[in-house]
Amino acid sequence: MFDAKQAPPPCIYLLGDHLDAILAAGEDLMATRLILAPPTVGGGVVELEARQTALASFISRLRTLEAALVARVLQARRRAEEVPRPDAHMKPLISLFLSGTAILLDAVEEYGDPSGIAFHAGADGFYFLRDRGLIAPDAASLPVTGSLAADDSYVIVGRVSLGPLMDLTSTFLDALDMRFSLYDDEIEDHPERPDPSAAAAALVARRTAAERDAVAASRPQLVAEALDALYRPR
Repeated sequence: MFDAKQAPPPCIYLLGDHLDAILAAGEDLMATRLILAPPTVGGGVVELEARQTALASFISRLRTLEAALVARVLQARRRAEEVPRPDAHMKPLISLFLSGTAILLDAVEEYGDPSGIAFHAGADGFYFLRDRGLIAPDAASLPVTGSLAADDSYVIVGRVSLGPLMDLTSTFLDALDMRFSLYDDEIEDHPERPDPSAAAAALVARRTAAERDAVAASRPQLVAEALDALYRPR
């Protein structure tokens, strides 16, 4: 069991850094947007090429951020498994994080086989957009006008929704911070660590007022909801 009066082991700080990077990559994903301007009379080939270039850039950035997020998830899983004898407060959260992100391991193995990707869809941008939930499953082209943006429903590597994954990660990071005061400069200033169940309240505070009124669950319940959303059929 951890001694609250001593500095946590290095793997705790590394774990916190990876969790924070997951959240940052997720926020960057949700800030990525493609504006679809309506076609103009006489735009011709130049306008079509500009549209295709913008689409390619949009997809490229999504792929890059998604790969960075998944890489951080894998590193966070590795560091979580290195945590020595977690205490009663942290052990359930570590187990839930590991189980909630296990589905990404299969995706990584599949993406490590270029021949399988090439045979299945190759670099087809429309397949990527459909697989991530940005356009309808039966859509053969982009909408004429409007915009495309990754939101909470964006499906990471076609496996898990971004929103629930962010909630799970945020809850885990909040619990680590409450337990070890990761972002405090002086460890000795806080000989007593608060119960990390307060991390659930921090997660609830991020939600809208209507959602906050409807949520009165403990931390394990919140994480269980996130896991249920991760595995819920789409």
